[in-house]
Amino acid sequence: MGADVVINSKDVDVRSEIMRLTDQVGIGRICEASGNVGMLNGCFKYLRKGGRVSILGLPKQALHIDDVLQDIVFKSLTITTVHGRRIFHTWNECEKLIADKKVDPSMLVTHDLPLSEHHNAFKTLLSGKCCKVLLDPSKV
Repeated sequence: MGADVVINSKDVDVRSEIMRLTDQVGIGRICEASGNVGMLNGCFKYLRKGGRVSILGLPKQALHIDDVLQDIVFKSLTITTVHGRRIFHTWNECEKLIADKKVDPSMLVTHDLPLSEHHNAFKTLLSGKCCKVLLDPSKV
């Protein structure tokens, strides 16, 4: 989807790699959409001064910030969440981006299944081995 760099946290230390790539400055913006508490907790360490983090995922466990002063307060971060978002506005904007060919959603859809296979779709989704699963009611 146009990323310049992809970091697999299973292969490398994310913070070290981010700092190496940004000359020890950190990232300007993070959109955390997984809801993974470990990743969300680490996000604050990856940001530069004045950075922004958007919490889009829904964490199911408590967050823990190791060093609140260094990782949040002294960095003067901006933290935003999805609560109260304008859902219909967001859908309209996304639809426009897709219609204008500015975003290709096919890059996100890893499985395209008939609606009758909804059990398999959810099983696949919950396995973590896919990105987006499309259930198509017109397919048999």
